[in-house]
Amino acid sequence: HAHDQAETVLREALKVFPENDQAWLALADFLNMRRGKEAALVALRQAAEQLPYSTQIPFALAALYESHKDLAEAKRVYETLAKDYARKPAGLDAEVKIAQLDFHAGRQAEAEQRLSEVLRQNPRSAQGLILQGKMALIGRNGKDAVQAFRTVLRDQPELAHVQYLLGQAYLMTGDSSLARESFERSVALQPSLVEARFALAMMESRSGQPQSARARLKAILTSHPDHREAMELLFGLDLAAGDWNHAASILRRLRQLQG
Repeated sequence: HAHDQAETVLREALKVFPENDQAWLALADFLNMRRGKEAALVALRQAAEQLPYSTQIPFALAALYESHKDLAEAKRVYETLAKDYARKPAGLDAEVKIAQLDFHAGRQAEAEQRLSEVLRQNPRSAQGLILQGKMALIGRNGKDAVQAFRTVLRDQPELAHVQYLLGQAYLMTGDSSLARESFERSVALQPSLVEARFALAMMESRSGQPQSARARLKAILTSHPDHREAMELLFGLDLAAGDWNHAASILRRLRQLQG
């Protein structure tokens, strides 16, 4: 009943603000969660008719396809955006998305070529630099990853997930104090970013701070009770601390997760 009411409110909002792309995106999101892909697609197609010059709508459409693993359709939408907005910010962002799809599909050379062309046209493209940094991380090239993420953060220091990625890059280059600073900044910016909190717990467990690590892991498991890696790390720390009761309770939860 509450869900029907929410949908009614969203549709009423669109009668009042038919050209508000945020209202259309909220409706598509809601429909995707409640009714699935097809209902969301219908809403986004209606939105595209209503707002033919919005770039947010096609990006949301491609993201919807990606979330449902329909990568060929996602790529087709990105390719249309890249063509329609060639050499403009939206077109370059679409090129980055295509490079990302190519990279994950194992077409590394094509991805790198497309990405270097984007960065040639806009050396400060945040999306391009983030992908370049992620590709460097996967290739175990910490130095290039650090450079890419730092360039992004010079323009947008508030991006918590990029602070986290910079921390991972510093770990790779062996700069553990800088890594810790980046993870802490990431958590300060977005306390719900569990990856950064777990990275700090991992660092603490390895640097002789088991009490801090255990407290942090317990906090993670309060908000994310099924976080398997946190459970496994905490189990080991419980054993080392001789906290057999807590270790046993963690083991029970791990077995439940395994089904």
